[in-house]
Amino acid sequence: MQANNITFILLFIFLFSLEGNAQSYNKNKSLHPKTASNKKPGKGKTLPSDLEGEWAVNCGNGLTTFSIGKEENIISLYGNSIYINVEVEKLTDREYILKFKNIATQENWVEESLKITESDISKDKIIGKFFIKKDGKVELHWIGLYNMKKQKLDYSGKKYYADEELINYLFVKSERTNIDSLSINLYKNRKTNNLVATLNKLISNDDMEQFEIIDVVDIKSNKESIQVENKLENGKRRLLLFNNGMKLKEWSFTSKSDTLDNDKYVNYYIDINKDNIPDKVVSSAPGMGDELSLYIKKDNKFNLVLKTINFSQDGGNKVSDIKETKEGFVIVTTFPDRGYYEENYQIIYGNNSFILKNVVYKTSSWQDDYTKTYVCNVIQNINISKNPYKFKIKGMPGEENRNQECSVEYYSGKTLQEFIDRFKERNSPQIVQGIKRYKQLLQTFPITQQNILQYNDIGYYLQQSQNNREAIFLLTKLIEKFPNRVVAYLNIADAYWEINDKGKAKEYYQKYISLMKTQDKDLKKIPQRVYDRNK
Repeated sequence: MQANNITFILLFIFLFSLEGNAQSYNKNKSLHPKTASNKKPGKGKTLPSDLEGEWAVNCGNGLTTFSIGKEENIISLYGNSIYINVEVEKLTDREYILKFKNIATQENWVEESLKITESDISKDKIIGKFFIKKDGKVELHWIGLYNMKKQKLDYSGKKYYADEELINYLFVKSERTNIDSLSINLYKNRKTNNLVATLNKLISNDDMEQFEIIDVVDIKSNKESIQVENKLENGKRRLLLFNNGMKLKEWSFTSKSDTLDNDKYVNYYIDINKDNIPDKVVSSAPGMGDELSLYIKKDNKFNLVLKTINFSQDGGNKVSDIKETKEGFVIVTTFPDRGYYEENYQIIYGNNSFILKNVVYKTSSWQDDYTKTYVCNVIQNINISKNPYKFKIKGMPGEENRNQECSVEYYSGKTLQEFIDRFKERNSPQIVQGIKRYKQLLQTFPITQQNILQYNDIGYYLQQSQNNREAIFLLTKLIEKFPNRVVAYLNIADAYWEINDKGKAKEYYQKYISLMKTQDKDLKKIPQRVYDRNK
């Protein structure tokens, strides 16, 4: 993406989810396609030899490669200046986990702070997951290299917006900060008009300015009145971001250097006690611990009211966001190596106490139905102010109880056409099954004159794939909205016939014939089965 002749690239190799082009090339040969779904991974192998080749990973900068071979598997880091060998271990027929093996090469000119010391990196921790999608493309979910000496992840991305992420955003403006090479850019969501701000560091100024996005701030408003303040206090440089007079984020730097001084912690400014004054929540950064400090602002000062934990786990879930709610705030933690898994800790404040009201667990699986998410709301009612470090949290219900104790959310896709394309995935029939799925689909995309053809197609595909009860539910809604939709009567009649409700089937076949006649349709197009079944 280009905005005002600025191209954003990442020094850190991957975003949380990057999509490969399912394309391999040989250095001594011309480009040739190599689709991952053409071969099935052999069982029991630790090396996906059927994927051998050098994969170009599409992360917007064109610099990242993942080379899979018989003897070694190599990933490039930091603009191809560092190459590491990785172990590729098979998890399922479509998933492989990656572990650090050793350093292949490392250029001498790499900054000392970015150099990798091989003995410091764990060889047991998972550093990423390689996932083959059914369309032949691949995804590489990158976690990072676990540094045993620092007890933190190296080369792990924060929350970045790059080419594909910013495709739904329009560039608004850029603000300089007077701190070396730092700037703040403002973007507007094309659909919601909500604003997003990025803190950027200039890393190249050769032919075209190139920036690394250091941090992203969701402004959650479409009213733009951004102010940037730069303050020097006790040798520290503070950069503050405001919108409409409200402080959104604060960063601290050493003097005028563009190196963050407080990278061990993340500050969130939210109204904890609902007095319309932003308070402060300070959390350990991902991989940097589990500390959480809560400050209430009074008389223009932040007063510490509680120190507790942020619910992150060593080797497990990490804090991904802290957001304000009507009653208090929620701490969101995620685990990037377990398909989709999220924990939402809902905390309320009252009577000078913080109560962990409930935890909402969300989980789905690539192996099962990637469009289906279990949402489990588990009541806690724990006063964490009484004992901030020792309390027992009720976990997520086991798989055997989730259907009874949890609700289900279905991902409907961004468009109806995206939903229709699911019927092409022959090996995943479950992703179109279940009447609840279509109740949610209708809420997401209500039936209109503009999408009636698409809904009719979905009803037809459901009937053809023997999902007859789902077809009946959807086509009934379609007929209620558009009672003169002729072909819908044929499809719903066929569905009733397949479930052996021949009375209903005949009723709809007769209505179909009647509409064909009253609408002067070509009666020769009526299938013979309609007459046969209507006897």
